[in-house]
Amino acid sequence: MKLEKREVTLNEKDTLSDMLFFERSLAAVYREAAFGVDRKEERALLLEHETDLTEVINRLEEMLQRTPKM
Repeated sequence: MKLEKREVTLNEKDTLSDMLFFERSLAAVYREAAFGVDRKEERALLLEHETDLTEVINRLEEMLQRTPKM
């Protein structure tokens, strides 16, 4: 039983790490795209999405820190 619980915990930690990597990459793409557009509205929208992702990244980092260390 303990072995199964440990496997689930490790899988959850891997999943959170993968999600964190993906969200950071996506935020960087939004940021780069924002500086490549000419229209102010498009830039504002892309930077808004990047800001929203920053909140998600912070939550993922918190959840990752709370996972038990094995």
